[in-house]
Amino acid sequence: MGTEVSASEPVPFLPSLEWYGRYTASLLAGSGEDEARRCANEALRLPAKEFTRATLSPGVRLKVPVEGGSSAKRLPPERLIISGHGDWRHTHLGAISAIFGRYPFYRTLAEDMERVYSLYGEAGLPLAEFSQRLHFILKGIILPEELTAAFPSLPLASREKGIARGRELLRDSDPSLSLLSMIMNLGPETLLPILALSSL
Repeated sequence: MGTEVSASEPVPFLPSLEWYGRYTASLLAGSGEDEARRCANEALRLPAKEFTRATLSPGVRLKVPVEGGSSAKRLPPERLIISGHGDWRHTHLGAISAIFGRYPFYRTLAEDMERVYSLYGEAGLPLAEFSQRLHFILKGIILPEELTAAFPSLPLASREKGIARGRELLRDSDPSLSLLSMIMNLGPETLLPILALSSL
């Protein structure tokens, strides 16, 4: 899985493009991982139940079942535990394959995502841990460490050019959809609409 940063602030399940815009703006402004997540979570005012859901495309929403059902969704997100209810892992991977299987970056992401899903094949594991592992797969594509470190020193003209391209890519996008909807198509170039969205 590569090196993973331990963070106490939870990340939603397959967060939206809008969440990544807030998160990335905070990271590139010099915040640490926890603070960047906190900034995104607070800006979007996500209730606990939204940490269990992701919208892949209009009308296609994935949910991770948690122990205690709907009453558990009033708990803090970091205390939600995955339940063994139903064959949700197979359903999720099938939906991701059906929607994105022909996208250019599907193969790049699918194997790593399947590996994470297989690690959470039993009930009783923390949702926050599962979501964090998926987050690090997406972050590794759009925000490699070398880019995060180099960004502050990029000339303003280069940043403005990238943001202009990002605005073009955002025109037909719904920022409330999971980042998967864009990253499967654009791969690393997904960073440009994220930067445009965060107005950096």
